[in-house]
Amino acid sequence: MSGEKFDAGMAPKKCICISCPTYKDCGELAFCLSKKEACKAITEEKGCLCQSCPVHEAMSFRHAYYCTSGGEKHQTTKTEKARYARKQ
Repeated sequence: MSGEKFDAGMAPKKCICISCPTYKDCGELAFCLSKKEACKAITEEKGCLCQSCPVHEAMSFRHAYYCTSGGEKHQTTKTEKARYARKQ
């Protein structure tokens, strides 16, 4: 992000969710930072811009489709639980 310091409070200004083909208004932006599982209003994935978003890049996130799969923290926890379950 051209050397500027980024914090989560800047996310709504840098977020590109509204430009995404899957986006529907769920009363929030920056789904990647959401503590919710997913936006219930979105019933179909039509494409994803998450990995080209300045927020995604600045925060070094790994996942995508945050609006339908939950925020980065939620998806990471879900992935870790699945890995742990496979090892059992």
